[in-house]
Formats: sequence, C-alpha cells, structure tokens
Amino acid sequence: MILGLHRVKDPTEDPTTVGLINLYVSETNLEALIRYLRRRFRIISMNEYVEAAAAETSMPGNCAVLTFDDGYNDFMTGAAPILSRQSAPGTLFVASGRNTTRSPAWWDLAYNLLSRLTSEHRSVVVDKLQTLVAPELLPEALFDAREGPRELKQRSIVSLIRELQTYDDEKRQAVMDALRVVVPIDLEEFQESNRFVSDDELVELSRAEIDVQGHTVTHSFLTELSNE
Repeated sequence: MILGLHRVKDPTEDPTTVGLINLYVSETNLEALIRYLRRRFRIISMNEYVEAAAAETSMPGNCAVLTFDDGYNDFMTGAAPILSRQSAPGTLFVASGRNTTRSPAWWDLAYNLLSRLTSEHRSVVVDKLQTLVAPELLPEALFDAREGPRELKQRSIVSLIRELQTYDDEKRQAVMDALRVVVPIDLEEFQESNRFVSDDELVELSRAEIDVQGHTVTHSFLTELSNE
C-alpha cells in the first residue's frame, strides 16, 4: 500500500489554507497514522519498494509506503521530525524548479481566492473575468459563501481550476490578477505559509536520511502537455 500525502499542518490554524482541505493532515493525525500503520503493516521506503518491483521480488505481506508530494516547507517543519521520532521511512517528491522561488503555487493561491468569493463579489468578478473565462464557469454556486451548499461551491472551484490548467501562463496570470483585485490577501503571509523547501533545506533533509525524489521541474500538469 502506497499512501500519498501532501501538506502536514492543521488547516484550521492557518487562514491561508482555505480550500484544498482534503490535502492536509495535521501533525497529530500523522503521528496517529504512523502508529496505526506500525501495528498492522511493515513500513518500507519507496526505494525498497521500487527495487523489489524491478527485481520482480514478492513483497512481504502488509507493506506500507509513506510519500509526500510537492515539497512544501511544512514537510520540513511537520513531517520530518515525526518521521525521525517514529523511525519511519518516508519519501518527499519535490518539483525541483519550485525550491528556487518563494512564489506559491498558482493553484494554491487560486483556491484560496475562489474559496472566499461571496455573492457580494459576483458582479465585480464577472465583469473582470468575462473576457478571460467562459461564463458557464462562473456559476452562482461559486459565489455561495455560507448560505449555499459547500459541495456545490467546491465543485465549482475545482471545475474552474481545471479550466485554468489549460490556459497559458499569461492568460492564467490575468485571471489571478483580476481575482486579487476583488479578494484582498496578504500575499507575503500567504507566500511564507505556502512556500516550498529551499535548496539548503533539501540538503538538511538529505543529511537526515530523508529520501528525496523528483516530481517534475515546475509541477506541470502532464496530461495537459504535448508529446514535444
């Protein structure tokens, strides 16, 4: 069994983590998860799994692999100390071009902004985005704050972000700029809370015997790329 985790922090304690809640696990829950796995599985490293698979060697029964995608800094502050205390192997998948910039991932920022849209924002947002985004991607549910079903709002956000994935960088940035005009955000605080591990931190993790693997360079959505 391979478990794919992302963020290691409690989203209820950080106002910048609005949206994408299902990608978070708190430090308390991660420790509980590892304790649970230890009682029922043998936790092995990703390298051990890959080597056994390549050699077509049968795996020991009930194996589990812990992986953490994207290389957010909260792996450094949250997951790494827990893995060390629990003597549990874990693999961090890093988009190598991300650790050289403090800029947050556009989808994190988009989810944050879109999650905070309300009906009061509707006319302004539609006016600013109508030349950038297809009108059917701005449904009423997108602007439901507390009065509308949360599931409808979440589905609307996911649909819009999937559409943004297909845009070129210039058009996507225009959408993001328009949203930031409407929904205020402390960008510096958001960047710090959602940054990726730095080169120096990767070296520190490697010295702590944390397995670090590649996760593309820029975290491009591979299904949207041409074969070239």
